Amino acid sequence: MIVQMQNHTSTHRPSPYYTFGDNKFEQQSKVYWDKIKGKK
Repeated sequence: MIVQMQNHTSTHRPSPYYTFGDNKFEQQSKVYWDKIKGKK
């Protein structure tokens, strides 16, 4: 049996794994993760 797979990478858009909230702890966590990832 031959199964043809479709390539969906062109339509796939990366979505954020987690959206940080507005509170102080969440914002500190965002700064921490951005620093680890090398983002400014």
